[in-house]
Amino acid sequence: MKASRPLDAGLQLERTTLAWRRTMLTGACVALVCAQAWIKKPSLWVLVTTVMVLLSVCASGLGLIQRRRSCHKHPCDPLTPQTHVLAMTSATIAAAGVASLLVLIAPA
Repeated sequence: MKASRPLDAGLQLERTTLAWRRTMLTGACVALVCAQAWIKKPSLWVLVTTVMVLLSVCASGLGLIQRRRSCHKHPCDPLTPQTHVLAMTSATIAAAGVASLLVLIAPA
């Protein structure tokens, strides 16, 4: 038997959408900083870091679009699954972190 939950008419859906937007904009700023670092001192690992951060920005943008669409289609359902987008964002951020660590330990 499924337990019924009371509908919370708060702003959780809007806050989630705004969180996706903040994540995307923060990632875009980090990508710009990485690109600037790559222009000043070209390195393979800095380029890999920049590409991974840009992929993370794209994944966050995809999550933002999906979240908006699901909120408009089903405004009463706060549990819309976007696990694949979250996994892709997490994986690209982790890969960017590993690449940026390799920049620090790689010989100059």
